[in-house]
Amino acid sequence: MAKSNLKPHAIVIPCPFQGHINPSIHLSLKLATKGFTITFINTKYTHAQITKSQQLDQTPNIFAKFQELGLDIHYQTFSDGFPLEFDRFSGSNTEVFWEGLLLNYPFHLDEIVGKLVELENPRPTCLIVDTFYAWGTAIANKYGLVSVSFFTQPALVFTIDYHLDLLVKNGHFGSIDRMLIVPWCDQQAVLSHSAIGGFLTHCGWNSILESLWASVPMICHPISVDQQTNRKLVVDDWKVGINLCDNYDINNKSIITKEEIAKKINFLMSEENSKDLRKVIKEVKKTMEIALLASGSSEKNFDLFVEDVMAKTKMAIF
Repeated sequence: MAKSNLKPHAIVIPCPFQGHINPSIHLSLKLATKGFTITFINTKYTHAQITKSQQLDQTPNIFAKFQELGLDIHYQTFSDGFPLEFDRFSGSNTEVFWEGLLLNYPFHLDEIVGKLVELENPRPTCLIVDTFYAWGTAIANKYGLVSVSFFTQPALVFTIDYHLDLLVKNGHFGSIDRMLIVPWCDQQAVLSHSAIGGFLTHCGWNSILESLWASVPMICHPISVDQQTNRKLVVDDWKVGINLCDNYDINNKSIITKEEIAKKINFLMSEENSKDLRKVIKEVKKTMEIALLASGSSEKNFDLFVEDVMAKTKMAIF
């Protein structure tokens, strides 16, 4: 018979890219402070990149310091099917890697989740999977777990994706560019340094949030997926950044010159020219700080999310 006092245990599976992993780590820590047991599943390659960038040589568990503080977080790694030295994001390797990601991941993770649900101390109750993966709900249903799809991009992008067919029908969307992957670094530490006066960014949502939190204005050069929409928020709506390029060819491709890059950098680094940007970005950061207070909207909404997961967990185990 199922126990009514079952402790919530969430299995968290991020997409193996830094802009997705960081939010998944933050979500895991937040849930752990709310009394959840967390099992975080990471690839061996991503683990190696994290430990390298944070100088955590040979560290088997990136959550070790949080475990010492009493948080109930477990950590597992698995092979993504490629050697660690395989360059996943170079030339034709990228296509090979993505094919493996789409075809092999579900089977590996189905097996891992299947072994975890056999645990009784405590048994997993929900599965949190990055929205980039379409198979999360199928695995959750197979093992009787509450399914949570974790969307790491802004709500505006979610709305656009939801209504994509309508937008395409009305001619608001064109071609999609390829994704650009850059080497790992402790970006938050870099942005927080007093010597940083601006941030040239591809407009990933994680990068924008970190830049806002550090009160660093941005030069925006979006590449693909949600980044064009994020640029609009930064430049047009919030006015905390500028475009790298304002010139486009007949195919709507950006035309970038070294003179324009120099011009935009000089503008951003000039305290007199960019004073309005810096004033506004501090106001935006203040709004973020208010949202994170105990009585703020972010904390209240997170508590509602936890209550919803708990309610569905109780329904799932009876």
